[in-house]
Amino acid sequence: MSTAVESSVQNGTLNVKSPLELPVWKAPPVTKEKIEWADILTVDLSKYDTHRQELIDTVRTALERDGFFYVVGHGISPETINRQFALGEIAFDQVPREEKERHRAPIKEEGLFRGYKLQNYWELKDGVRDRIEQYNFYQNQIDPPTRHPLALQPHIEEVKAFYEETRSKVLKRVTTLIDGVLGLEEGYLWRLHQTEDGRKGDDMLRYMIYDPLTTDEASKTNGVMLFFFFF
Repeated sequence: MSTAVESSVQNGTLNVKSPLELPVWKAPPVTKEKIEWADILTVDLSKYDTHRQELIDTVRTALERDGFFYVVGHGISPETINRQFALGEIAFDQVPREEKERHRAPIKEEGLFRGYKLQNYWELKDGVRDRIEQYNFYQNQIDPPTRHPLALQPHIEEVKAFYEETRSKVLKRVTTLIDGVLGLEEGYLWRLHQTEDGRKGDDMLRYMIYDPLTTDEASKTNGVMLFFFFF
């Protein structure tokens, strides 16, 4: 459900008169299939002030064993998070392919992921290509709104606000926990993201969707959808 966008551009600034309404995003139900789940550890940031060492120990185990962990108890409202899922759906479902091509990330040319990483970019195995689509924001390259697809432009201020909330409530605390794992001075890693005089690094926010491989493709890759990760 959405309304049309009535807008004009003056001096590179988008003036939105009737912004898009966001559809209500609902999480899909948990699968009833009997599948092997990954045992990913959970870091509860509501314990950050009272059980810091416990969280550091959990992060250490997660990084040494898996390389990933869930984060809960961060204080970001479910409504805020659900709106980001809704914006992700807009980025993937309400932007025509031609417009996505105009906002394609210059990965090969510049090594940047700003914009769309479209499907079929990476070869997985034996000619099978990936089914992963992304839309990426860079912290210091998010303005002006007109550099983004039209359907996202009215929501860029909301994206920026989400950036700030996740950086303060999640990233800052998680980097401090990793400081503890590595034996670094508290705040060392955070200062790589934001200096004491307020300069910010190009932290990335990513919307991402995985489409399934065909049965034949999955048999060639043993069901693996991506063979490497990057940071």
